[in-house]
Amino acid sequence: MRSFLNRVLAPVGSAIVSLLGFVGCGFVTRPQSEYGCPTVDFKVDITAVNTEGNGIKGINVIPAEDDGTSVMTTDESGNVQEVYIQIGDAPKKYKIYFEDPDRERSGGSFVRDSAEFVTTQTGKGDSHWYWGEWTAKGTKVLKKGSL
Repeated sequence: MRSFLNRVLAPVGSAIVSLLGFVGCGFVTRPQSEYGCPTVDFKVDITAVNTEGNGIKGINVIPAEDDGTSVMTTDESGNVQEVYIQIGDAPKKYKIYFEDPDRERSGGSFVRDSAEFVTTQTGKGDSHWYWGEWTAKGTKVLKKGSL
């Protein structure tokens, strides 16, 4: 008799409990929890110029914190533009170090310096886990001299 109960009623009972569980989930009226990590598209748009206002090519732009970016290098006009996905909220301020790795080849030997840029929201999110696009934009004047 016990084996009959185990063979027949156990699967039937499991099926009934499963069906009741699935039906119960269909009537939820309050918001359900979402699991995941918020992300933002973070854009860096920084220009390094000399004291005359001309862009400096080849300057390393180094984020102060390890935020997923690598060392970036300025182009012909002294500009760096990069977009990457960041997990979590965008930083309110973004500190960057400027370093001249090739010294005289960039048009002079520039002193290592840093600057802090305020970030602004430049694209809307979706009210869920994507919190939009944020941008750190600005210009840093570098002075010639020794380290």
